[in-house]
Amino acid sequence: MNDNPFSAPSASSTGGPIATSSSAYSEGDLLVTELTAELPLVCAKCGTHDDVQHVRLKAQWVPMWVRLSILASPLVMLILWLIFRKRCDVQVGLCGNHRSTRMIGLGVGYGGLALGLVLMLGGVFVVDVIGEGALLAALLGFVVLIGAIIALAYLAMPLRLKKIADERVYFAGAHAGLHDAVG
Repeated sequence: MNDNPFSAPSASSTGGPIATSSSAYSEGDLLVTELTAELPLVCAKCGTHDDVQHVRLKAQWVPMWVRLSILASPLVMLILWLIFRKRCDVQVGLCGNHRSTRMIGLGVGYGGLALGLVLMLGGVFVVDVIGEGALLAALLGFVVLIGAIIALAYLAMPLRLKKIADERVYFAGAHAGLHDAVG
């Protein structure tokens, strides 16, 4: 062990949630973990053991009826979302290729969110000054915003969160190698 407090952490150091991979198991095609867990160093997307590092996956989930409450009112949905949301913080192993894909997804997603909001709000607020071009910018901003949300959901998330119930988190999309590693 290196006693130098200024040295870089080793690949085996975790420094995250305290639960270990024994807190995860397979239930059919789903991977089940505790709310705070550290999965084994196996890539969740391809199952390799080479160049795998943990990435922090923070997610939240609400029941479908809360999402549908937007039909009643966005304010009602926001209040219900804040009351009924459940959160998890799981350390997931990803290889170098899938970490790169995740970083691209995060960059495209967050950049697209910012650009989409600027175009959409800018177009809405300058519609009287510019005219049709501003409405086109607002529509383009909305399309960019939807694309950014899709990039965040599919490129940046290594596992698909299905639900959080009874202090357990249910993920889909884990590679068979990760299922084998957790048992």
